[in-house]
Amino acid sequence: MAKNGYSMSNRAAIEAVTADKTVTVKDCGKILTNRGAGGAVELTLPAPSEDFKGVNFKMVVLAASNFKVATATADTLVSRNDATADSILSAQIGNEIYVFCDGTSWYAYGATDGGTYTIAT
Repeated sequence: MAKNGYSMSNRAAIEAVTADKTVTVKDCGKILTNRGAGGAVELTLPAPSEDFKGVNFKMVVLAASNFKVATATADTLVSRNDATADSILSAQIGNEIYVFCDGTSWYAYGATDGGTYTIAT
């Protein structure tokens, strides 16, 4: 149903993450921010599996501290020019990182033109 000419069905849940957290299936489709964090925040991705196939979310840096996504299982993250990464992070306010799983690997990439990201292997 439309309200004021806009569809409300495409709203994403937004969650401010201020402490380290393990991602679950319930985080699918969310926009996760680090708004209000007093320091670095790390999101841990479980081992990729069929249970996580299709899970996707976006991270948005809203506090000037490291916002990182890392795999619990080494070398299961694919990112820019690295098929066996372990993590990607940014501390640049406004930067976005898009994350999804195909059931075999996690994929994460910086989605902000000109953004600064650090990929670790």
